[in-house]
Amino acid sequence: MKYKTSQIRNIVLLGHQGSGKTILMESLLYNAKAIERRGTIEDGNTAMDYTPEEIERKNSIYSASSPLYWKDHKINCIDTPGFMDFIAEVRATLKVVEGAILSVSAVSGIEVGLEKVWDYTREEKLASLILINKMDKENANFYKVYEELKKNISKDIIAFQIPIGESEKFKGVIDLIEGSAWTFDNGEAKRIDIPQEYQAKYKEYREKLIEKIAETNDKILEKYLLEGIEPTLEELKTTALEAIRDEKIFPIFCASGYKNIAVSNLLDILTFLRFSL
Repeated sequence: MKYKTSQIRNIVLLGHQGSGKTILMESLLYNAKAIERRGTIEDGNTAMDYTPEEIERKNSIYSASSPLYWKDHKINCIDTPGFMDFIAEVRATLKVVEGAILSVSAVSGIEVGLEKVWDYTREEKLASLILINKMDKENANFYKVYEELKKNISKDIIAFQIPIGESEKFKGVIDLIEGSAWTFDNGEAKRIDIPQEYQAKYKEYREKLIEKIAETNDKILEKYLLEGIEPTLEELKTTALEAIRDEKIFPIFCASGYKNIAVSNLLDILTFLRFSL
């Protein structure tokens, strides 16, 4: 299949060692049907860590890339090492991509590797999204990590999703723009009504998101604050895309690469986020 420029995404997956990048990549590949089964680091059979040294060390040493084909789009994704010993591998990839996914552990939160790659992506002026990963792990805490990121990384970080459950109860996500909720079974998404117990949190975080998006567009901000007119769905999406591309906001999403929860949603998001003109 031939792809137009508008159908191609070139992205890099960044983060501290142990933030779940390689297993997230396995689930991305699996959902896009690039592989038939997901490998594990313990078994030494992941698609990205395939060299003898990486299999022995059980971590990434080299950057590795793979195309993903998803809903009439081609996503060229580069997985990078998390250890700072191999930072040259990471920095080299930033010259050939137009966007970045920064993986953060929902348990560990901000670590030195994240701070480093954040600085590098800002130097390269790369549109970036942040994924709070490993939401299935014990002691995972989306809201604690989210507030840490806003306080210590950038005030322009804003949640586009909130989780349904955490740790062993993590089962899905709520899309704050579209007002939809999704649960997952072996990667298969099922749309549901937003659970009643999440309605208040959904409204709270959606209002914060709308305000943040509106702040990037004077016309929308005036209508929203002075006239009380909420932007339409199309206005929200268009303005959010422009703001992300211009590095005015940095969206937060959440997932579990290990349990393949909300990874197909991430692929949908990547097709929407055209990082460059």
